[in-house]
Amino acid sequence: MKIQSLHIQNFTVFEDQKFDFCDGINVFIGANATGKTHALKAIYSLLLKQRIPLSSPSGDNLVTFPSGDRLVLPSFFPVVTETFRPADDQPGNLIRHGEELNAKIAIETDSQTVEILINSNRGVSGADGIKKGTFDKEKAFVTPLFFPPREMLSAYEGFAALYEKREVSFDKTYYDICRHLAVPVLREERLPDLISDLTDILGGSVIEKGGRFYIKQPTGKLLEAHLLAEGHRKLAMLVRLITNGEIEKDTVLLWDEPESGLNPVLTTKVAQTIRQLAAAGVQVFVATHDYLLTSELSVLAEYKQKPDVPTRFFAFSRPSDDPATPVSVQSGDLLQDLSDNPILKEFVAHYDREERLFAASQRKQGAAR
Repeated sequence: MKIQSLHIQNFTVFEDQKFDFCDGINVFIGANATGKTHALKAIYSLLLKQRIPLSSPSGDNLVTFPSGDRLVLPSFFPVVTETFRPADDQPGNLIRHGEELNAKIAIETDSQTVEILINSNRGVSGADGIKKGTFDKEKAFVTPLFFPPREMLSAYEGFAALYEKREVSFDKTYYDICRHLAVPVLREERLPDLISDLTDILGGSVIEKGGRFYIKQPTGKLLEAHLLAEGHRKLAMLVRLITNGEIEKDTVLLWDEPESGLNPVLTTKVAQTIRQLAAAGVQVFVATHDYLLTSELSVLAEYKQKPDVPTRFFAFSRPSDDPATPVSVQSGDLLQDLSDNPILKEFVAHYDREERLFAASQRKQGAAR
């Protein structure tokens, strides 16, 4: 199942925005504080809110599908508050200031619609709808996987226990990624070519031992994860989640700032890896500030480099410098389709500043002669 669209109303920095996604790679770009991570977390929250199997045939949120399957809706409140962590766990803080007392986030897939409604007085509620004639029990449930900006291999040991005791200030995405990392490796190898490329970069395979992660080198020596560079730890997380089956076909991967901690060589490798995952059936959402990553993804899409996967870019921006101004979003299949590209604008400004400084230094040298 693929996410077809996201609709956000009166939520955080958004007034009324509709996103139409592609089945492959969706790239969010924009300046800081323009809502890229909020859009990722909105998708994640809605996917977490999907129906889950019911172990007991009772409960207030019980629903029955035409097929006879009996399922239950998880609580809406913790889905929103734990993912976004508003102050004092008050979901009303996520409603845009100065707007009406209601906010809505909703996604549409090829088989269902899911929405969460937030009211500052009545709290959080939600609704689900199955598109007529499209419900397939085997395909209706998406596995969302959120990669936060910070890697978690080095912080994995004991993190889940601390989170459950509410002794850390991280949001739910960090706890969830640790739970995914904890799943044992499958005997059946997944995406062997991709894994081989990544383990070559890492210098060995990724293993867990005694609650810690290591790189097992060809000599058999174990290198502790926290001794790796941060960029390598991010790739190691990816290897672990592919080999243990947490990333597979029909997974929705939401990756916030994949370029964090990466050098340019690894950034281009990540772009290729993202395309390989999309070609394998993973729908990928990326929020990034990186010029190289976005340009690489755009070039590979423009020139139909194999694997050929659909790609779409979304530029987040504010029409004015006033932080109260709602964010607007435009989209295109290539970077050059975007009339407002904040990353490119800053690089152009950088070269303009360098040109002015160079011209000024030349004038000074000429005057000194």
